[in-house]
Amino acid sequence: MKQSIGELPPRGEKVWFIIKDGAHEGPYALSQLELKTSQGDMSADPPIWARGWPAPLPLSSVLMAYQKNEEVPQPLIEASKPTLDSFATPSESPAESVQLEIPKKVRWPFILAGFVLLFGWWVSTQLKMQTDLVRPADVTLERFRELKSIFEKYTEAVPLPHVTISSDYSKIWLVDRSNQQCTFEGSFYSSADQNLSGGAIHFQVYGVSAQHWVLFDRLNFVEGQKLIPGRYRMNIERRDCQTNGVLSLWQKADQDLRLAHEVDIYLGDPQELGQRLNELAQKKLQESKQSLLKNRQAWRDVEEKLLTLSAISLQIEQNFQELLNRKYSWDARLKRVIDLYTLRFGGFLTNFMVQNDADFNLLATQNLPQKVDIMGRQSMINTFGKRLGFISMSLIEKLQKDKAPPNRRDLQDWLRSMSQDMGVEREKLKLAAEEAQALSVKDGVLE
Repeated sequence: MKQSIGELPPRGEKVWFIIKDGAHEGPYALSQLELKTSQGDMSADPPIWARGWPAPLPLSSVLMAYQKNEEVPQPLIEASKPTLDSFATPSESPAESVQLEIPKKVRWPFILAGFVLLFGWWVSTQLKMQTDLVRPADVTLERFRELKSIFEKYTEAVPLPHVTISSDYSKIWLVDRSNQQCTFEGSFYSSADQNLSGGAIHFQVYGVSAQHWVLFDRLNFVEGQKLIPGRYRMNIERRDCQTNGVLSLWQKADQDLRLAHEVDIYLGDPQELGQRLNELAQKKLQESKQSLLKNRQAWRDVEEKLLTLSAISLQIEQNFQELLNRKYSWDARLKRVIDLYTLRFGGFLTNFMVQNDADFNLLATQNLPQKVDIMGRQSMINTFGKRLGFISMSLIEKLQKDKAPPNRRDLQDWLRSMSQDMGVEREKLKLAAEEAQALSVKDGVLE
């Protein structure tokens, strides 16, 4: 037998001993043992042993080892010869006793192939993670499905012209087709007729993309105080993109972009938003018409008050001209003129200005296109009324200063001076009334 116990001797070489009753007999060739077994000269499966072997083995295990050795293809025989370690001890069953060791030269290709398969699986998993769109917790399932359908149609690595929002309108999400991490900065603007608040809304945002989502949860308002459903002009700048994971091995950073889109910020159907905006526009149009009517009426009231003061000034002037009527004595004429002024014109001017102040206060609560100008005219009306009263009372005080009647020439001079002052005020009142009439139709024609 060869010195290496890792080799099986030829079938015809006499190296095998039969272990029997604590002793051994032999040596025999393996072919002889097979013949004895077939002729019934010994038990069916006696333990046998060869020098250099660690322990006896059942004959069946040795025969199985020879059979396995003969089945190995010829080029691999040298590399795959059985070793003693592959045989079971005498106590083991034949099925458990034969274990052929795969040679190292054959083992390495299998290990390398397994590593390649494992690496390929890992790469494919990373790429799948980079391309899939996963739903954030605060995004509704219905809206996510819509965005995912749009997402899958895009081939360029650009932000989608769509956004979605949280149920409390505090967060905005933008979807970026790029699988890189980028910085986003921009603004959203909605004019007064494009959102449900009826006023302009403008806010700025900042965020960083992660797994195709860009979250804007800090809204810095320039106009307005909170996010209202509506149509917004979105101006976005994407910059500083960086590749992550396995893609960084070969993919370059995506380019910086500046984009502008019209987007709907609304949880419901976009058609429903359009309908609500149309209804709001119709309501605002009706309110605008009503406001325009009130605005015109306010200007007409101003015009009417100015014309009234102009007429009163002429009546006051005519009343003082009665002082020149010699039909009555001077005392009777003076009393008649002063009493008529006090009862008729003085009281009228006082009540006139009180009512004008009430109109001024009411006007301050109304929403009129030209409210500031109209309120300015209301103050001017009071000034005219006070001016007419001042001119009248100045003449009365002059007439009452001396008990003796003035000479006729002085009286004529005083009345002429008052007429001139009243004429100046009437001219101012006329111009102011004409201006009010022009301003009442300046803001357009009602449909």
